[in-house]
Order: sequence, then C-alpha cells, then structure tokens
Amino acid sequence: MASQPLGFLERGGAFLTDRRFRKAHAVIIATALLVHLALHYALYVPALREPLGNLPYMRLHALHEAEFLLIVVYAALVFRFAGGLVAVAITAVTSIPFLLTPYIFGREPGPTELRDLATQVGFILVMGVIMSVLTEMAARLRELGLLVVTTTQQRDVAKQLATGKQLEITRALQQEGQQLQTLNRTLRDQINSLGQLVEGERVAVASGHSKASPEEYASFLQRLSETLRRRV
Repeated sequence: MASQPLGFLERGGAFLTDRRFRKAHAVIIATALLVHLALHYALYVPALREPLGNLPYMRLHALHEAEFLLIVVYAALVFRFAGGLVAVAITAVTSIPFLLTPYIFGREPGPTELRDLATQVGFILVMGVIMSVLTEMAARLRELGLLVVTTTQQRDVAKQLATGKQLEITRALQQEGQQLQTLNRTLRDQINSLGQLVEGERVAVASGHSKASPEEYASFLQRLSETLRRRV
C-alpha cells in the first residue's frame, strides 16, 4: 500500500519534468494565471461587485495568495527557476491595480492603506521568488543524485567488464598452459621413445646384429641431430 503513493508521485514528477509536455504545461500555467487574475479582480468591475461580493471565495484574499504561490511553484517545477521568476514578474505587473484599490473604488486611501497594500504585495512576491529558488535547488539536488547513481552504475559496469575480461584472459592463459604442458609431455615421450630406439640400434650395431653398417649408423645419427636442432 505504501508503494502506491510513491508510484503516483514518481509518475507525477515524470509528467512535470518530461520535455514532451512543456507546451501543455505552458498553456495550463497561462490559463491558471488568467483565471487567477480574473477572479482576483472580478470585484473591481462595478457590474460584478454586488452579485460576487457576498461569495466566501471573494472575501478570502489569503486564498488568492495561495493560488499565486501554487502557480509559481508549478511554473518553477516545469520551467525551473526562470519559469517561477516569469510567473512572479507577471503577478508583480498585474498587482498594480491592487495597489490602487482605493482610487479604483473612488475613495481616498487610509493613512497606512497604500503602505499596507505594497507590503502585502511585496511579501507575497518575495515568497514566490524564495519558493522558486528552493524548487530550483531541489531540482539540482535531484539531478546531482541521478548523476551520482549513474556514475556509480557505470563504474560498477566497467569494473564488472574489467573483471570479466581478466577472468577470460586468465582462463585463456590457463588453457594455453595446459596445452603447452600436454605438448611438452608428448614431445618428451617421443624423445624418450626415439632415444630408446637409437640406443637399441646402437647396441645392435655394436654387437653385429644390425643390418646397418657402423658408417650408416653414424650418418643416421648425424641427420637425426641436425633435424632435432632445427626443430628446437
């Protein structure tokens, strides 16, 4: 059960960072900004002031600020720090009517009203920039973690390949060594057999039981010696 929320978060993160969906995200962010501004300034239209003024949503200005921060974080997740900064800049420009609220409603501002409105806008804009920075830092840390994991995996693969190559070389050397040992034993056995044959012929020649004469035997030994020297 615990893996289901994690899987949902992973799929959502992949959707936000997949470059194939950047245009769709741009349309969603632009639409969200327009809707946010339309709802925020709906009461500034005289014809809509009375029917919408009593709605709870219109009286909760903190909710409008939360919507702005949500859009900024969304833009920062998709388009990194630059996206969050653009959303903050757009909101800063469109906040000018909010700063002029007393004049739009046809009244003189209170003693600290303009200052309070500017402080409110400035604070929310600074919060948007900070959240964009934090989102960028989190994205860079995630990329660094992926880079470390990828580098480690590549190093492990290279180590495995090197180990496998060394094992192949070792096995090949062992096989060559075994072949050389077999060849050496065969050659030694052949030399021993040849030595025994030569010794038997020498004894036969010395005792006069061989068909070959001593001169023919000496010539045979000389040819055999030359042949062995060339092979060695």
